[in-house]
Amino acid sequence: MNGLVLAGVALWWALCILHLAPQWYYLSNYGYGWSVPFLCGYLAFERLSDAPTPVPLRGHSRAFAVGLGTAGAILLALRVIQAANPGWRPLQWTSALLAIGVTLILIHRMGGRSWVRHFWFPVAFFLTSVPWRTSFENYLIQRLSRLNAAMIVNVLAWCGVPVSQHGNVIETSHGWAGIDEACSGIRSLQATLMLGLFFGELYQLMAWRRLFLIVSGIALALLCNAGRTFTLVWLCDHDGPAVMEPWHDPTGIALLLICFVGLWRIRQALGRKEGAGAGSGERGGQCPIAAVRFPSAVLLLRPSAPYSPLPVPPSPFPLWVGPLLVGILIGVELTTEGWYRFHERGAHLAPTWTVRWPPPQDGWKEVTVPARAISLLRYQSGKAATWTKPDGGIWQMFFFVWQGSGTESQLAANHSPDVCLPASGRILERQEPARDFAVGDLQLPFQRYVFRDRGRALFAFHYRWQDIRIQGPRVLENRKLSSRLEAVRFGRRNLGQRTLELIAWGYPDLAAAETALQQQLSGLIVKSE
Repeated sequence: MNGLVLAGVALWWALCILHLAPQWYYLSNYGYGWSVPFLCGYLAFERLSDAPTPVPLRGHSRAFAVGLGTAGAILLALRVIQAANPGWRPLQWTSALLAIGVTLILIHRMGGRSWVRHFWFPVAFFLTSVPWRTSFENYLIQRLSRLNAAMIVNVLAWCGVPVSQHGNVIETSHGWAGIDEACSGIRSLQATLMLGLFFGELYQLMAWRRLFLIVSGIALALLCNAGRTFTLVWLCDHDGPAVMEPWHDPTGIALLLICFVGLWRIRQALGRKEGAGAGSGERGGQCPIAAVRFPSAVLLLRPSAPYSPLPVPPSPFPLWVGPLLVGILIGVELTTEGWYRFHERGAHLAPTWTVRWPPPQDGWKEVTVPARAISLLRYQSGKAATWTKPDGGIWQMFFFVWQGSGTESQLAANHSPDVCLPASGRILERQEPARDFAVGDLQLPFQRYVFRDRGRALFAFHYRWQDIRIQGPRVLENRKLSSRLEAVRFGRRNLGQRTLELIAWGYPDLAAAETALQQQLSGLIVKSE
């Protein structure tokens, strides 16, 4: 492969990683993603020692050019959509699959089908770093959280400790212990799945052994996480919820280390059963671990077989391939930026609004946003408050502002009531279509949710607003496909946003809660030009 083709492939992967990096940085359960590109390279290097003789393909230049051009057109569509929806995970999967496909096409050109069969796994291993679809991940978190809570409640009851379960929350004699996304087991499960696949490929285990290693790793992760949750709830029952915070992260790191060592020992046991791979095609089990880093990266090194460089055949690529690859990538980025700059020429600061915070009276008081919520949302400014109305309604309000563009606000868009409230023990009964609430000449379309909270009704109203407006019809800010594509059509990148969320108890139905909300908004919302 000549240098320009190599530069084009490296640049393609660099752009793919660049758009995934915020997810690895902001979401702790994907922190291991930083290590995956290096592990892919290490697996590919290991594969070189027994690679078959390359059979470079010649000719078919037109089909090859059409294939690269098609990949470039798909990448352009992805980037234009992704610029308005940087946290949209289906696009991240498509982008990663496209990079993998282009790499395998180039490998096929260099060494033929035998090279594709030999090197496909190290390339496809990158998919372990791509975040799962949000709906599936949230579903899995909720299911694992409830299962984990139910298991711990039964174990503690057997130990004579009086506790009770409320969705994802365990009530103890000294307070409430929540089972969040870390305690649910999702973080250790994802990292262990990645490690199981890595070990299986590194030591060339047979298919059934790889499957056994992965299943064993998942079971180990869930079992260790149950032990972690048991420890935290036990501490909460004896000393109160405040004692859980300093132990939360250390127990999480210890859990990952235990999972790593346990998975390593399982792999060693599998290797010994057939004489450490003698005569079986599997690599031996006596290779020591050189370095381990948790939780954000895992780097494994082992002595390799003596490496003899492959004979380098003449480049199978026409001279135009390198410039075409680099040109596609530069053209995609320039076209994407040009599309949004063109629409932003008429951008203006829309009439914005803010929240009027009344003085502490009539049951109104400001509350502290938990530090864990601040680290997840990463807003620039925000407050929370609670109050009681004369009609007996209890209200809680959250108001957050993100200034300027960035992935933080897109990640925050994933933390809506249907995601966050179930994590605190509430059960979602239904989500209603958005409804406009008028405040002067402002129309605020609130998303509406109905929950069940320990036997009583809870109503949540959520609104997200972009501060910079582009000419065109109003687009409702939500996670639906139509909203995402409309943002692309009118060139609307996220250039600053604010969210307002109100939660109400004490009303017989949604209509009564909406009437009370409408009465309060005129005193809470202040328009600013």
